[in-house]
Amino acid sequence: MSHGLAEGLEFHGFLLWTGGLERIAKLNRRIVSGGQPGPCPPPSFCPILWTHTGVASRFATPLRRAAEVSVIFRQLFDPETSTYTYLLADEVSRKAVLIDSVLDQFERDVRLLRELELELAYALETHVHADHVTASGRLRDVLGCRVGVGESTGVTNADLLLRDGETVHCGELTLEVLATPGHTSGCVSYVCRDAGSIFTGDVLLIRGCGRTDFQEGNAATLFDSVRGRLFSMPDETRIYPGHDYHGRMMSTVGEEKRFNLRIGLDRSAEEFAAIMGELDLAYPKQMDIAVPANLECGLGVVPNEPDRLSALRSKSVASVMEESGRQDAEIWMGSGI
Repeated sequence: MSHGLAEGLEFHGFLLWTGGLERIAKLNRRIVSGGQPGPCPPPSFCPILWTHTGVASRFATPLRRAAEVSVIFRQLFDPETSTYTYLLADEVSRKAVLIDSVLDQFERDVRLLRELELELAYALETHVHADHVTASGRLRDVLGCRVGVGESTGVTNADLLLRDGETVHCGELTLEVLATPGHTSGCVSYVCRDAGSIFTGDVLLIRGCGRTDFQEGNAATLFDSVRGRLFSMPDETRIYPGHDYHGRMMSTVGEEKRFNLRIGLDRSAEEFAAIMGELDLAYPKQMDIAVPANLECGLGVVPNEPDRLSALRSKSVASVMEESGRQDAEIWMGSGI
């Protein structure tokens, strides 16, 4: 068996692993925290579910054969916005990628990269966020990484405008770009087959999904993205969302098919559209700051400029964009703005 991500997960019971997925390949059938040794059904990749306590459980159905890549993984959390940021890295090359960074957590993320002796190659976004300002532009300025966004986001200064089906290589680690519009018109998800996971941003959440009432969101489009694309992944594929507001950290495709009350397999497209149309959600409190800033990789607003922030809070997204010289401000107008 090659030194892949899940080597060493061939046991029954539970694995307590406080370091996340880092160096998990080196466990190699060791008994950790009282687990009993036992065979893993072939092929030898056992998906794991990480809970808030760090306990991982093995599913009976294997996802895929062990990969050749040893993956370093961290799931990071911003308590102010309940946003998840994900760090993945190739253990050998030490090249890393951050997905959905948060500007207020810039120092935390840089410190972690240095502690783990990682080189940040990419800062990727799943969409133009309305609830926080991304750190991607500042990460590029300080660490020299490249910023990648979906090609339909409208972001003006990204290094990579990623198309559906493209791949991002980070050392031996590969992320596949999956266009999943609906929450916004430019949403993408990132599939990491080396980790048996997909990072869904706000399109698919745990037992829910993102709203569809602004930024060219569309309930029918989101339904097609989830049901036609994300739910076509193997049931054991782990789902890492952009947010969770109830302390949950991950799910699987199979779980969401069964238990997602909004968009599970027991919902029709018509039922889903009716649910989304009746949500009556509050206006995101940071939207008028976050959207214009994130259309410039988070560089449109500087946190230590209180006068600019105060002025932005009193204006609409469209007006701020127009003042910045954007000609496409009208497309962002919608029921949520």
